[in-house]
Amino acid sequence: MVATPSRCLFIGMPPAASCRQLTAELVRHGVDTRLGANLFPPSNWHQSLSARFEDEPRVVDRLRAAGDTLSARAVKLRLDRIESRPGPEGIHWAFRADHTPADFRTLVRGLGAAITAQTGMKPIKPTPHITISYWAGERLPRMLTIEPVDWLLDEVLLVRGGGRPYHYAVIARWPPQPPREQPVAEQQSLF
Repeated sequence: MVATPSRCLFIGMPPAASCRQLTAELVRHGVDTRLGANLFPPSNWHQSLSARFEDEPRVVDRLRAAGDTLSARAVKLRLDRIESRPGPEGIHWAFRADHTPADFRTLVRGLGAAITAQTGMKPIKPTPHITISYWAGERLPRMLTIEPVDWLLDEVLLVRGGGRPYHYAVIARWPPQPPREQPVAEQQSLF
């Protein structure tokens, strides 16, 4: 097997409780068995927030500088299905959401603008998801609906890693501002 060079990217990671719920959904649908060794360990599950960059000191310094300018809110995400799509390295299976919160778009745009200012690279536009595998042996015949799993993306991480088995290490981390308060629905008087 040819070694894959290390890359750097910005990500968010779901908390352990959300990973346990997502794992239970994989087991319930038999996805863990279908993917076998191609299933990413839950400790590597993440939400990509940027493209991948060369793992070189000058690039990492610029990415750190981009992270230092982060000004966005934490984002409440809800994953409610498993989908498969062709990817650059094989068949990509992921938990996905049917809704992209406005605060997610704001976070991605702000981080993308900071990365562009520091590196000159054009930003990507990720959607809410957590990759389960880049190397599935088959496509799903249809989308699998799962019990919705909520999580708060409350930390942006700059990581390095990749390869097989997929892994990464944290280089730096930034906490976004607290999430926007959700308005409480008030019941109108029945009288």
